[in-house]
Amino acid sequence: MKIQKFKKHWVTNSQDFAEKFSVISRLLNELILLSEDASRQFSGAKKPLENTTFLLLSKSINHILRSQVLLEKGLLIDAALSARNALETLFLLQAILLDPEEKYAEQWLNGKQFKPSWARKRLEKVQEVTVRDVVVSTSDDVNQMAYSWLSDITHANLSSFGYSMSLVEHNSYEVFIGGSIKGHDAAIKAIYAVY
Repeated sequence: MKIQKFKKHWVTNSQDFAEKFSVISRLLNELILLSEDASRQFSGAKKPLENTTFLLLSKSINHILRSQVLLEKGLLIDAALSARNALETLFLLQAILLDPEEKYAEQWLNGKQFKPSWARKRLEKVQEVTVRDVVVSTSDDVNQMAYSWLSDITHANLSSFGYSMSLVEHNSYEVFIGGSIKGHDAAIKAIYAVY
């Protein structure tokens, strides 16, 4: 197959996607605009927590945008991977923001690498914390459920193949090389819900 064939296929997928998911796409655009506005508020700040927030929020926006492009093409597994990357970045940001001493922001800016598992475990432990005179209560159930589901899609296991093929008839499947949104409305909406 030539790449030109995929490009034509992606144009068709993008047109179908635009028709089916225009409302959700508009909401995503609004979210991105709000996030960009928030990022601009932090841009140029000379404080570790604000700088860290700006950088991680910008990174998560880029992951979300990449996920959007992949969803439009019907590349659901790769879109889920990008969504998971955005979620991991947002978990790290949240774990850093919920540090009342603000030491993690300073450490991150000085090059310390925090693994995604560190952020998830840290968030599991936090029930209520006071940061800059604001009391924050958290519940990590939804985050863990979303992360687990996205991981299940992105790993090379049998359940992930349901996002790159669809049942035609009993024990007969159509495999989508190059992606498809056909029959995957629920998965697409769920990926959007993660944001």
